Amino acid sequence: MSDEEKRILKLPKHGPVSFVLVIFAMVAVYFLVQGIILLNHHSIQIYDVNVASDDNAAALHKGIILRNEVTVESPAKGYLSYYTMNGEWVSKERLICSVDQNGNVEEKLRMLFYGHSTLTQSARQKIQAAIRNAVESYDNLNFDTVFRAKGDVEASVLNALINESGDLSSKLVGMSYVPCYSGETGFFMNWFDGFENVSAENLDSSVFLTENYSRTELRGGNVVNEGEPVYKLAPDNRFTLSFLMSDAEIASYGTKKTLSVRMEDGLEITGSFSLKKTADGKNLGILTFLKYGGNYLSERFRSFRILDKTVSGFKIPESSIVTKSFFVVPERFVSQGGGGNQWGVSTKNADGSTVFHPATVYFRDTTENAPNFIIGEGVAYVMGEDLYAGMEIQSSGDMAETMKLGVKASVEGCFQVNNGYCIFKPIVRIQNSIDTSYVIVSDRVKGSLKSYDRIVLYGEGHEENEIIFE
Repeated sequence: MSDEEKRILKLPKHGPVSFVLVIFAMVAVYFLVQGIILLNHHSIQIYDVNVASDDNAAALHKGIILRNEVTVESPAKGYLSYYTMNGEWVSKERLICSVDQNGNVEEKLRMLFYGHSTLTQSARQKIQAAIRNAVESYDNLNFDTVFRAKGDVEASVLNALINESGDLSSKLVGMSYVPCYSGETGFFMNWFDGFENVSAENLDSSVFLTENYSRTELRGGNVVNEGEPVYKLAPDNRFTLSFLMSDAEIASYGTKKTLSVRMEDGLEITGSFSLKKTADGKNLGILTFLKYGGNYLSERFRSFRILDKTVSGFKIPESSIVTKSFFVVPERFVSQGGGGNQWGVSTKNADGSTVFHPATVYFRDTTENAPNFIIGEGVAYVMGEDLYAGMEIQSSGDMAETMKLGVKASVEGCFQVNNGYCIFKPIVRIQNSIDTSYVIVSDRVKGSLKSYDRIVLYGEGHEENEIIFE
């Protein structure tokens, strides 16, 4: 082998690049890119804006319910047995309860019917209704509801047995049994709290301190003395709802003769309205209703809201609202540039040339009957990336004035994302919604929201022009 042949190096042979290897590399790059995107991906929730109406409801009030309540006293001393459920309408001469010294009338009734006869379908339906009401009214935070429900079920059973018995007195011969029959028609109640003879005219503000409120509920098996109250009747559905009022509310409602309210259970009713002073000089509103008193026979106090009027606008989540800071300038310092399609402000260079600075600009809405976006005539809110406090701007026109940016104000708004990125839209609140997690905002503010806009549900933490992912 010659010396030249010895100096030749033979390189190893490489085969063609594997197609599978190329595909694997492409897939790896794809997943790497997707991983980077995912790490920088902030998924957000979107809310669709629509026109809504809501009742312009006042703050929550607590009122005291007063009605004509006729108290009936026990004719004797002994053990009580009730045959009527609380809130039940009773006719004249209806057997309401009985009093006996031995306390075994209920047991005697059960013995009379044990294995002897069956109740009518009507009686069974009443008992089933009492059981359903007991289940629906159960409150694990208020154990009194259990005793109240137990008493209602027992009363419905005993009432059914009495109705099936025919002549009850002949079956209870030899027992110290004193029946109590209703002298008038009305709604039956078996609880007492000392407000039975109180009217709105002699209330004072202390009655609304409900932490001191107490009541007594009588049940079957309780011992009563002769002359003690055993039940009361409300002859009709009439009732009054009295509540304390602020001076501002007096100014708003003082001249009205009627008011509509939404009760805590959702019932909306209208009553006649009057004003007076309590015994200790507080403002007292009195609503008088002719109907629905039977709905609140177990209650002395009830929360409600006054319904003033219905307003229309956009109902948006409170969580979507953010606050941005704007410079406040007179409108004459705002001009159009960039071919006339961009609002902003202008500054002057040392050589006298004018420089236009594009900015986000919101004007005071002067449309008739529209809410004012900015307080004060002839002012505007401006915000831009190159605007700063102390920056000297000039007005448009021949007689140019100058001023320094400095005064700032906060504007509420939310981020519209129709085009896939955040755009701040100012809002004007009209009122808080009854659902406190939402607010009603004006649908007539220039440059604000429109129907079917899409906004960020949780606005905090997001920025203008941020690209969003759903």
